[in-house]
Amino acid sequence: SSGINAEYGESIMKFVGLFAVILIVASLSCTEAQNDARRELSNAMQGLGQSFHKLLGKIQHKIEMYLERDGLGEKMAKVGTILINRLKERISKYGDHMSRRY
Repeated sequence: SSGINAEYGESIMKFVGLFAVILIVASLSCTEAQNDARRELSNAMQGLGQSFHKLLGKIQHKIEMYLERDGLGEKMAKVGTILINRLKERISKYGDHMSRRY
């Protein structure tokens, strides 16, 4: 069950990361005449970031409950930390790649 939840969480992270990159690219392609629209998009992206932060908090709480229930706490927390750090590294590399490309 916790394996399925970890896969689900990883899928969500990949989707949200890709969606955020698409939004960033879209916002950077706006022209100067669209400053108001760019500002509105920026505010919307900040709201998305806040919503995503809340979602991650809820996911983290659920995962911690599963780990505690199954008595896997520290071992799985270390594995989770490794996986999250790898995901952050991939997102960072993708962002760097996008910066060089565009």
